[in-house]
Amino acid sequence: MNIQQKKKEESRKRIMASAAALFRKHGYHTTGVDAVMGKAGLTAGAFYAHFHSKSHLLEEILKETLTKNLETLTVGLEGRKGEDYIQSLFKRYLSEAHRDYPEKGCPLATLGPEITREKKNLDKSFTNTMNSYVEKWIEMLDPHMRGDKKEKRRAAMSLLSMMLGALILSRLTGQSISEEFLNI
Repeated sequence: MNIQQKKKEESRKRIMASAAALFRKHGYHTTGVDAVMGKAGLTAGAFYAHFHSKSHLLEEILKETLTKNLETLTVGLEGRKGEDYIQSLFKRYLSEAHRDYPEKGCPLATLGPEITREKKNLDKSFTNTMNSYVEKWIEMLDPHMRGDKKEKRRAAMSLLSMMLGALILSRLTGQSISEEFLNI
């Protein structure tokens, strides 16, 4: 990789990091390309050297942040089983830090509703990315569930839905109710 390619790759990483934080904190639709590029320390005109559209940037961010989010969430849980694993996972996901710093957390909890509205502008491979991510969650939870294959899958999907919903509701509600959602 020559110096010019290296600089371009570094700029792309800065753009993605800036956009990932801004999109999760302020929302995808309310964050413009100018704000993203300003936070990255680059001119707005440089954006199109890296991404063909804002929705393309969103796709790239989600591909990267979804994987990182899951890895970070599960680090150190390898030896836990069953209820212990589930409770540990819930405690990590439903934490004050996750609630209070959406720009650093799960992109589904912050961007989910916006992503559904933007889906028509996203590449068809995006649906595959989202399906794959949800399947990773199900596969991760499945061994800790009881029942046959179908019951375990349903239980895993229910837990994922509950965690996402509880986090979103903890951000929407006042302190006392918010704390209750973090402690379900």
